Amino acid sequence: MRIRQGTGYNNIKVRITPLLDVLDLRIGSRLIHFATLDIEGYEYAILNALKFGKKFDKAGVSFCQIDVELHSYANQAQAMGTGFNFNEFWLDFLANSPYIPIKSDVTYFDHRKVTLINVADSVCRTLFRFDRYF
Repeated sequence: MRIRQGTGYNNIKVRITPLLDVLDLRIGSRLIHFATLDIEGYEYAILNALKFGKKFDKAGVSFCQIDVELHSYANQAQAMGTGFNFNEFWLDFLANSPYIPIKSDVTYFDHRKVTLINVADSVCRTLFRFDRYF
């Protein structure tokens, strides 16, 4: 990890714990009520893993609500490659996941905040009472 120290930057080694290990060993559940993602363009890789049949779906990981900061084209290209197509990604994500956007009105610089909810998980529907809005 590169961190700022004083007027310069230093690289330091940090221990990384996989999300599934955190959920299983520390939380005891793979249901996450709320998460926020702000990972400088790499949010698309996480969102992709939430689609039906992908890594997190196969592992039984479910988020009730996700607030995600979608980054500018430059960040997208760095994380997902220059052939990344924002519109195609979202059409595919919405067609192949239990998540729908409920809010997407905050924009600053080239970034956009989006709130996604999981409308397929019965626990999420009960806890967050989504049905009263549909």
